[in-house]
Amino acid sequence: MDEYKLELFRQRENILNNSGLRSYFSFLYGIVNQLIETFDSILEVGAGAAISDIFVSRNIVRTDILPFNEFNVSGDCAMERLPFKDSSFDAVLAFDSIHHSEQPSKAILELLRVIRKGGKLILVEPFVSPLSYLPYKIFHYEDTSWDFK
Repeated sequence: MDEYKLELFRQRENILNNSGLRSYFSFLYGIVNQLIETFDSILEVGAGAAISDIFVSRNIVRTDILPFNEFNVSGDCAMERLPFKDSSFDAVLAFDSIHHSEQPSKAILELLRVIRKGGKLILVEPFVSPLSYLPYKIFHYEDTSWDFK
């Protein structure tokens, strides 16, 4: 797990220090900011090293498997078993995290469970095509295949 945590810190630093990546994430989170601007309670699952904290100035409850105390991310919080009551949040964010779940369908159902009626679920997942494979591998540590499980 230490390797995982170090990799997420490296990714955060890359985004902070690389103007191209920073522009891309500014664009992406700009859209997210518009989608959540009227919501009060927001949950982010799989928050890792809290990249969203760089681009979203809203108060967000951030969770992950590992704690990132430096960025106020609560650990020991699997997205398939969230410790929140039904309809607890106006919006739930999951950036580049659902594909890490061993049970992505169960995770999505759990995210939907904690969203209030009229709320939003915002998922951003990588699309790895033959064209995007190389950039994906440069910025992502995970193994990649074309298989569907």
